[in-house]
Amino acid sequence: MRKKTFAKGSLLMMTMLVSSNMMAGTPELEGNATSNAVKAHRVLVIGAQDNVKSNYFVTDMLAEDTQINPDSVCYIYNKVIEDNLAQLALKSKANFTYVDGNAIQGTYHDILEDIKTTGEGENQSSDLTFVNATQLRSMLDQAGADYLLLLDNHYLKYQEEPFKTIFHYVNYSLYDGNKKKLAQGSNYFTSINPQSEQQMLKTSRKSTAKMLDDVESTLTAMRK
Repeated sequence: MRKKTFAKGSLLMMTMLVSSNMMAGTPELEGNATSNAVKAHRVLVIGAQDNVKSNYFVTDMLAEDTQINPDSVCYIYNKVIEDNLAQLALKSKANFTYVDGNAIQGTYHDILEDIKTTGEGENQSSDLTFVNATQLRSMLDQAGADYLLLLDNHYLKYQEEPFKTIFHYVNYSLYDGNKKKLAQGSNYFTSINPQSEQQMLKTSRKSTAKMLDDVESTLTAMRK
């Protein structure tokens, strides 16, 4: 279904190369291999700082149930989504490459500190008002990216009735280099108990695919 903190922010980033073949409309170019002009957008994916929250679970509870180090909870939750995006992108004619955190030096950390959130619970979204536009552009340039896909929030909403269920909401926002929000969304997956990294990779795949579709649709529409 779709709607339109714990540890330090994830140090794992990646750039998403979103490409599509645009057929030329002139008759003389039809059937010619050169008529396919490849349009590509590179998207840097990062997780906001301390972006794993819950109405019930605290860090130690998640760590105990999942065997994840308490200091790595936020990192792992972001990594799961990023890894799924990478795998799904291969099937959707897009490509992901990972960017080492050292490649963008201190800029990444400065920006994380300035990202704010609005809303409550599963309705939180990011706000780049206080992010320095020059620093953002510098970070994207260092990563070789055109856009920023920010994982705003992982919200674990626990309920006991009518059935014991954890709703894992993943909120995200897509920005250009001028801090303009191009798209935002929220998808969720469910589980009975907190899950390990490998379990989350499986259960979050379908909802992550919707995120990828949203990003690709937004960027494709911008070409028209």
